[in-house]
Amino acid sequence: MDPATSSGGSNLGNRFDELFEFTLALDAVSVETVYRIRHDVYCRELGWEAVREDGLEKDAYDSHSVHCLLRRRGTGDLVGCSRLVLARPEEPSFPLPFELSCRDVIHRDQFDPAQLRRSDVGEVSRLAVMSAFRQRQGEAREPVTVGEHDFESRGGQPRFPFIPMSLYLGAAAVARRLSVENVF
Repeated sequence: MDPATSSGGSNLGNRFDELFEFTLALDAVSVETVYRIRHDVYCRELGWEAVREDGLEKDAYDSHSVHCLLRRRGTGDLVGCSRLVLARPEEPSFPLPFELSCRDVIHRDQFDPAQLRRSDVGEVSRLAVMSAFRQRQGEAREPVTVGEHDFESRGGQPRFPFIPMSLYLGAAAVARRLSVENVF
């Protein structure tokens, strides 16, 4: 059987599209939904950020980001979110998150993000997947990562990280539509 098809010969991408809907958070309610997903995942479930009284996980980059949502078709269940952080037009020297978190490991003699035109630079970040959709049974409390292990079979159940990859690629597609040439 061709690994790119599921039972019945349907393309995996088409099958994914039948199950999930990717949208942009273009209004205040949708953006707040993104912040609530992030709070549930990053603060309550994984403990990476402090729990906040308002139940919203936000930071200084959200005001100049395009936010993405993934929902389950038919039920409308929230699956996850991501964002594309863009350079601040009014403050072009303001660094993107990776420029701060990776500043000590970037080999600027080989590649210096500061030399790129800021309107051509963006960063996909704050990927969050709700625990009900996170990985295989028994892994709901594990963070979503993509690595070699994702392409192996464990316990007889192979896994490809469709949900986190779709959130990343969806934000990358937004970058392409906005003519952002360098996405980190």
